[in-house]
Amino acid sequence: MEIFQAFGLDLKLLIANFVNFAILMFILYKLAYKPVLAFVHERRKKIEDGLKNAEEARKTLTEVELHKEQILSDARKEAQDILAQAKSRAEIQGKAALEASHQEAAAVLERAQEQVVHERESMLKEAQGQITSLVLSLASQLLGKKMDSEADKSFVEKALSELKPRSE
Repeated sequence: MEIFQAFGLDLKLLIANFVNFAILMFILYKLAYKPVLAFVHERRKKIEDGLKNAEEARKTLTEVELHKEQILSDARKEAQDILAQAKSRAEIQGKAALEASHQEAAAVLERAQEQVVHERESMLKEAQGQITSLVLSLASQLLGKKMDSEADKSFVEKALSELKPRSE
């Protein structure tokens, strides 16, 4: 104790200051330090949560970007498939139209051939009629007499039937 007095310290005053300091620390701990510590802890938790949310948002954004690319890729593929189908259908329709035009042309050609055959037959009948008249005229001049119409017809038909096998 003499050491305390040698330095000019009063032990009672030192203990009273120590007790006052302890009470002040207890009051500051309860009233100021705990709320400040709680505020710092809460702030730290919010920052950590914000960082976690930012990381999750970044992951989500990456996933969304990948999903978007997949959707775009699928859409491009589907568009190419649709174009391929359209080209295929157009080709088929073009071939069908070409085939129809070939069939129509064949039908027109067949009708034209039938018309030519019909006109040929018509011309042959007309020619036969003219030949009949010429033969009758020639025959009447040669014979010097006029034959009756039934005799003329039978004579001409007989002559034409003899001529037909030769001309064919």
